[in-house]
Amino acid sequence: MDCINYSTTLIGWANNINTPNGRTIGASGIKYGTNAVSSRNYLLNTKGWTINGDIANGFACCIASTSNFSQTICNSYFFNNQTLTQSGIYFDTLINVNGCDSIITLNLTINNHTSNTINQFACNSYSFNNQTLTQSGIYYDTLINSVGCDSIITLNLTVNLTSSATTNTTICSSALPYSWNGQSLTAAGVYTNVTTGANGCDSTTTLNLTVNATSTATITLSSLAPFSWNGSIYTASGIYTYTTTNAAGCDSVITLNLTSTVTVNVTAFIQGYYNGTSMVAARYDNLTAAGSLTPGSATDVDFVTVELYDAINTAAVAYTAVGMLQSNGALSVSFPGATIGNSYYIVLKHQNSIQLWSANPVTINSTTSYDFSTALTQAYTDGSADPMALLATGVYGMYSGDLNQDEYIDGSDYSVYQLDVDNSTNLGLFNLASDLNGDTYVDGSDYPLFDVNSLNFLYSQHP
Repeated sequence: MDCINYSTTLIGWANNINTPNGRTIGASGIKYGTNAVSSRNYLLNTKGWTINGDIANGFACCIASTSNFSQTICNSYFFNNQTLTQSGIYFDTLINVNGCDSIITLNLTINNHTSNTINQFACNSYSFNNQTLTQSGIYYDTLINSVGCDSIITLNLTVNLTSSATTNTTICSSALPYSWNGQSLTAAGVYTNVTTGANGCDSTTTLNLTVNATSTATITLSSLAPFSWNGSIYTASGIYTYTTTNAAGCDSVITLNLTSTVTVNVTAFIQGYYNGTSMVAARYDNLTAAGSLTPGSATDVDFVTVELYDAINTAAVAYTAVGMLQSNGALSVSFPGATIGNSYYIVLKHQNSIQLWSANPVTINSTTSYDFSTALTQAYTDGSADPMALLATGVYGMYSGDLNQDEYIDGSDYSVYQLDVDNSTNLGLFNLASDLNGDTYVDGSDYPLFDVNSLNFLYSQHP
């Protein structure tokens, strides 16, 4: 048996727990190596063996063993009392169980961890590493990269906050549409606008818009001019507006439909109706005689037309009104307020009388009175004849007899008289122009006045 086999056998017996005690073996001339010395001594001293004739070789007798292994690891590997950081092939020699060299070959693959830094801006919060982060700061997370090593992520996080603001605005409906942040708003409501603030996050503005209504009112009024309304004086009819502020602080527009009038009071008498102190109520008596259920007032004489002629242009009628002449000579009519402050000739017209002009233009006020009856000088005259008839001492009136209203009392009126006689006598008609004395009939009692006035060639005198 050679030194290697003998040395290996000694080591095997020493390491085997089942090896018996007290054995005696002969090994004359067989050499054992230094690697078997401790095992031989164990058998001799511990197991009580007796070994005869073997010889110490003075050096190890064994076969070196080898082993190879591959290792893949991250960053570094401790081997043969070294910290390896590079991939490569490394060796180490140890002592195996037989006391001989054990040569280890390491095929090492070193993979490195990776790192990444993220600079992140977020509004309000950011989700990272299964967390919802709401504060700025530096945060870390470790993952596994593609080669199985740590991937360390560093997050430099900046968290800015979104902002919001609410504005409460009240406007009047007259201010609609309301312009706000590029929007044209037409009604009350809650509106929002989102922009980007200076910090890069949403800036939300909310508008609570209240719309108060303007108010309107219309007043329809007829009044003597001048009419004072809300600090202004009006003389003419028209539509006027006044704007104030209502309880909601918005416009309150009041519209005035104004009929502005002036009153002209005239005193005049008609020759044929005058009975010495006043006039007969010719119209009332005629309507009563005709059986009318609405004969009017017991003082109604007849309708009289009152015309205003411009003081300069007397060829055209400026204004016309019709009123009921009363038995006392009173006649009241209304004209538009626009006449106030202007001067006009006052002209009276009646169905059987010569028209009568005021002596001069009369300035119109809110209430104007003119009495034709007191003097001849109250009526316009061209000097050819008296412009009015003398009815009693100091009382004058309109001439009767101009039946066809051509401004003359002459034979051309007679045909009207004849027709009215027939209508009155044969047809029983009333309220006829030729009833000059107002007794409700047209007959021979009316003729004398007509005859006298026609013989005097009376006519209307005016500018």
